[in-house]
Amino acid sequence: MMKIITFSLFIILAVFNAVSAITFFSEDDCTKDVQQPFVHCRARIPVWHWDHRLQRCVLSLFGGCAATNNNFYSQEDCFVIAGPICGGHRKYKPYYYFLLY
Repeated sequence: MMKIITFSLFIILAVFNAVSAITFFSEDDCTKDVQQPFVHCRARIPVWHWDHRLQRCVLSLFGGCAATNNNFYSQEDCFVIAGPICGGHRKYKPYYYFLLY
């Protein structure tokens, strides 16, 4: 019984997380950078964000604090959430990048 409750709670949290990400992303977020301006954090976390000029999701480095809504863990999440709102109506096509540290 405990496993069923734990699994149900996990599913509810996963659905809430997905819905909240879609609900809180707006057209204003399409032009934002991964991190708020004038905040200097030292982490170098690879994340995906919507690039308004290129009209697609691109890989960038996140400093680790003061995140904006234009910050996704995967390219697919970025495309599914930001694409319809920001105007990327093309079919999802993965892009591959190499990060040089």
